[in-house]
Amino acid sequence: MANRKKRLRKSISSIKAQIEKHKIKKEKALEERKFELTAYHGKEIESMTITKSDKDSKLHRKEKNYKPGSDTNEEGEKK
Repeated sequence: MANRKKRLRKSISSIKAQIEKHKIKKEKALEERKFELTAYHGKEIESMTITKSDKDSKLHRKEKNYKPGSDTNEEGEKK
């Protein structure tokens, strides 16, 4: 499980870097009045933000629901 967390953290930081690159490119395209390119970068930022939040929720989902040594189901009944 440690490898999965490490991989998720690495991918999240990589996505953050890509989002920053696209923000810079979007600003540059806007200054040059290339509106189609600006729209493209906006869509890429939106898509990467969704991907980042998915991976972030996967990373933290395990921490929230983890119950070590639990041998009962959700209703409190023994398995």
